[in-house]
Amino acid sequence: MYCKYCGKEVKEEDKICTHCGKDLKENSKDNHYINHYKENNNNSTRLFLLESEYKKREKSTFVAFLLWLFFSGFAAHRFYARRYISGTFLLLINFTFTIISIVKGQYYWLLELVPAFWIFIDLFLLRGMIREENYKIRRFVERIIK
Repeated sequence: MYCKYCGKEVKEEDKICTHCGKDLKENSKDNHYINHYKENNNNSTRLFLLESEYKKREKSTFVAFLLWLFFSGFAAHRFYARRYISGTFLLLINFTFTIISIVKGQYYWLLELVPAFWIFIDLFLLRGMIREENYKIRRFVERIIK
C-alpha cells in the first residue's frame, strides 16, 4: 500500500505513515485506485488517475470570482486560493480600519480606501492566483501517482 500524502510505500497494517506521519485510516478507501496503479503500472490507468485526482482537487476560477464579488471584505477569495497569510493580513486591515472609521468618524473613513484598493487589485490578480494553485495541485497529484 502507498501513502496518498507522500507516495511512499507503507505496510498494510500501519495506521500512520512512517515517512510523513499522516493518518492512513482514511487513506485506505481513497487510495485504492492509486495502489492498484502502482502495483500494475498501467499507463492509461495512470492518466485516468491523474485527471480524476486533479479534477477532485482543482480550484475553480468562477468560484474565486464569486467569493471576490460577495465576500471580498472577509478576504474569502484569498483563503480559497490558499493565500492564508495575505488573506489574514487583508482581513485584519479591513477590520481594523472599519473599527477606526466607525469610532473616530470624520475623515477616518478614508482609511477604508486602503483595503478597498487592495481588493480591487485582487480582481486582476485572482485568475493568476488560481492558475498557480492549480499548477501546484497538479504537481502534487503527479507526485502521488508517480
